[in-house]
Amino acid sequence: MARLPSPVNIAVLLVAATGVRISECLGLRWGHVLWRENKISIEQVFRRGEILNRTKTKASKAPVPMCESLEANILELYQQTEYGKDDNFVLASRDPERQTAIVGAEHERPVRQTSRNRLGTGK
Repeated sequence: MARLPSPVNIAVLLVAATGVRISECLGLRWGHVLWRENKISIEQVFRRGEILNRTKTKASKAPVPMCESLEANILELYQQTEYGKDDNFVLASRDPERQTAIVGAEHERPVRQTSRNRLGTGK
């Protein structure tokens, strides 16, 4: 994970540590981070280039606990980001022309392509 750029490394940690879906991870906004409760509230998903104000299942809406490592990494990102308002995405793009976009939107295709190449499908 050390070789992954921030905030992609945080997305990987978030998915691995909590079991949230990547679509839920990409839809996460700062207002969904419940600092006092040490949890994350899943309220929406990023799917096919759009934010959907729903989750896949009712169980997905349950607050997800943060481990110490995840909390420390998310807090560090929060302290460093220019986009720290409650309605900003946690994984906001750093591209100045895409400030309101999600980092996943710019990495989704290359990640999928890399995964397919590793699996030998090449598509």
